[in-house]
Amino acid sequence: MAKVIKHIIYNPSELNQILLNETKNIAENFQQIYIIGDIKDFRKWKRSGCSFKLYLKNDSIDCKVWESSGLFPNDIEKYVNTQCIISGAVNADYFNGHKFSINVEDIKMQNNDTKLNELKLICDERNYFKNKKDINWNSITKIGIISKKNSQGYNDFCNQFKLPIPLYLEQISLEGSKTVKECCSAIKKLQTCDIILIVRGGGNTVEISNSFDNIKLFDSIKKSKVPIITAIGHEQDKGDKLLITQVSDFNFSTPTSLATELNGYILKLINQNIDSLLKDNYDDFINLIENENSILYNKLKRYLHLFIKNKFGGQIIKVDSNETNIIINKNNKYYKVKLTFNEILNFTDNQIKLKDMLLDAFEDRNIDNIYKYFNLLNNEENDVGIENVLLKLKENDKIESKYLNTTKKKMNSYYLKSNKDNKDSKKILLKNKRTLLLYKYFLEKGENISEIRDIYNFFK
Repeated sequence: MAKVIKHIIYNPSELNQILLNETKNIAENFQQIYIIGDIKDFRKWKRSGCSFKLYLKNDSIDCKVWESSGLFPNDIEKYVNTQCIISGAVNADYFNGHKFSINVEDIKMQNNDTKLNELKLICDERNYFKNKKDINWNSITKIGIISKKNSQGYNDFCNQFKLPIPLYLEQISLEGSKTVKECCSAIKKLQTCDIILIVRGGGNTVEISNSFDNIKLFDSIKKSKVPIITAIGHEQDKGDKLLITQVSDFNFSTPTSLATELNGYILKLINQNIDSLLKDNYDDFINLIENENSILYNKLKRYLHLFIKNKFGGQIIKVDSNETNIIINKNNKYYKVKLTFNEILNFTDNQIKLKDMLLDAFEDRNIDNIYKYFNLLNNEENDVGIENVLLKLKENDKIESKYLNTTKKKMNSYYLKSNKDNKDSKKILLKNKRTLLLYKYFLEKGENISEIRDIYNFFK
């Protein structure tokens, strides 16, 4: 007779409770443990504590820190991306699943303090933290890179570096016992470059230090005739955490910041060149306008003098009613002229006022008012000379205003071409200014890599 197997049927709540009880029994066996790993994925809670994951290689475990344990989120955050030893108790969690986490009771950074302190003393004795090599950013034509192709740090640098300067890569092991030897060899091979970059992305700070903080490598850095720049690890990985960042001639916090700052240092000189050209362009334009206007105003002065003389018959002098004579200075000789008042001229006070306002407008170089008062006085008379001069002065005012308020504009006939001409007209200077402003825009905005590289090559 076949044995009947009776199946137990659980509901979800029952099964979850049984599994939780089993995990609690397991957790009871791990109430005082120590675990080593890198602190990552830090998250501060709204109150009472924080959480993070402890990683080693590709494995991780969840950790929780309650303020009641005496540890606070701000204390934990400073250990992010650092290898530490934590102590605490295993806790059986149930939240959308069954898993274990660590209730953290204590945390200590895991490092090789003794080794680093001894190495620091040697560096101090040899002045390795001083005597940095200078970098001439204007003469960089070849850049050597010590890194590993397709690594995160190398890719981060290349993705942000926007200049058409050749990069010569010497690949090394970014971690382990081979790093120092390979790095020293790479420094020797790259001595024909203008600068050498040692680039490595983030990771475990202790392991990075173990790989790069070595007196043999420091010797090679100091013996190098070429300035050496480091960009290793995380933002906080510098100084006493990574001594190589103090020994190198220049240090940047990350490979990305290295690329961004290199762009800025090298393009700064191009920008200064453009600023100088913009100033020269402005000076040429203003001088051209002022010279033209000076000639035009002198011509206008003669025309107006002749116009007023023809209109009024001569210079108007106001005298008291009892005057019978006036003294006139002509060619440094004085003449006595008897006033006869025989001929009464048919002028109105308004005409005299318009004449005075016309002359005042000329002194103020107010073209609109000159044009206005001249037309009011001119009546039916035709004076093409004055009209033509005023028209040219208005054209100059218009193009000067356009020049002073002009913005960037791309014109294929001017862009990345040499347009300097000893006979530059005002319109050519205006177009040159627009093009120079466009160069500055592309360099400062930093979005279009191809445009930046074209401008860099043009000015170099």
